[in-house]
Amino acid sequence: MLHRILIAVDGSHASRLATLQAIELAKLSHATIRAIYVADDSDTALGSAAIDQAAAGSRAATLGKDMARQNLTLATVGAYAEVLTARDLVASYGKLVDALGEIVRHTGLRYDVGDATSSEVAQAKARRAEGQAGLVQAQGRLTAALARLERLTGKRPTLREEGKSRSILSLRDETPGTIALFSPLIDARVLLDGAFVGYTTGDRRVPLLLDGLEPGVHEVSTDLGRDFGVVKLPEVSFGPWKELVRVPAGKKVVIVDASTHFNEVLYRLKQLVSESKTAVFDSAGLFSVAYPFSFVDRTGASHAGRIALDIAAPVQPDAHGRGTVYVELDGSGQTLALDYTENATAEARATIGLASFRAEVDQSYGRVSVELAVERTDVDQGMHRLGD
Repeated sequence: MLHRILIAVDGSHASRLATLQAIELAKLSHATIRAIYVADDSDTALGSAAIDQAAAGSRAATLGKDMARQNLTLATVGAYAEVLTARDLVASYGKLVDALGEIVRHTGLRYDVGDATSSEVAQAKARRAEGQAGLVQAQGRLTAALARLERLTGKRPTLREEGKSRSILSLRDETPGTIALFSPLIDARVLLDGAFVGYTTGDRRVPLLLDGLEPGVHEVSTDLGRDFGVVKLPEVSFGPWKELVRVPAGKKVVIVDASTHFNEVLYRLKQLVSESKTAVFDSAGLFSVAYPFSFVDRTGASHAGRIALDIAAPVQPDAHGRGTVYVELDGSGQTLALDYTENATAEARATIGLASFRAEVDQSYGRVSVELAVERTDVDQGMHRLGD
């Protein structure tokens, strides 16, 4: 790159043309102009007219240099103003994309628990995509402004503040962050943004550290085969655990893998009532117990019911005892007889809709024990393997 341009000034037409060309060249190369007056020593008869002509040429060169400097200054100021404008646009769109990304995350979580529809998730993602497109356009404008500023000043503008990992393109601190993943799974595959990055530690108290992460939202998931993961309710579908994690610049985020064996979840979902008691008869020889329950079926519909037992103590130790069981679901009920004898187990069963009822009474060793159970019929252990 040129730093200084020397021009010969002798008052001639050729000299004036050379001066104009030097001014244009100085604009492009950011060089300075130095005018040199050329005199012919052999011509001792140089007259006052020639001297005046040379002086005029020198003044013209000085004026051209000043104009070039002024034009360059104005262009540089304009380019810098464009950088500031574009930077503000990038900042605004960056905040918008962050906010829309958070909306997508929350909508996805609501969808996972049945509180949002797939169309709501799609709409949130579409709005985020529009924001991301605006951000890309603003970043392109900023890149072009920085390139023009570099051409005018001859120096590449720094994209990071000194001593910090902060990009002028995003105005964000880009110091890498860390995710600490605690998981109950042993040797499960861990994926970060869809790419395999290692295995769980096998100790729920010792995390797997994912270091050097770019600030922003990352997806973390685990995979230990088709028996482990999370159950999506209320439809009771199965999949690996995954979570969107926002990693701040230079910070560590702790997350816990919610994976479990599918059958553990299915067992808890299926069992609506499971109670065992020893009957303690009152002064009238009666014992009563009742348990209400409720659940949401796989279509999202809510149900409520109860099971109630009333039994009378036998008059003699070896005599029959009498009892009744009342079962109900969503307002529809049945009453079942449940008589029992010494050293025998009496049982009553009924099914109403999606609920299966069972009551047992056992009299032995001078004691009466009762057991009441209600189970869902739309959920079973092992159902996650039905498609195998």
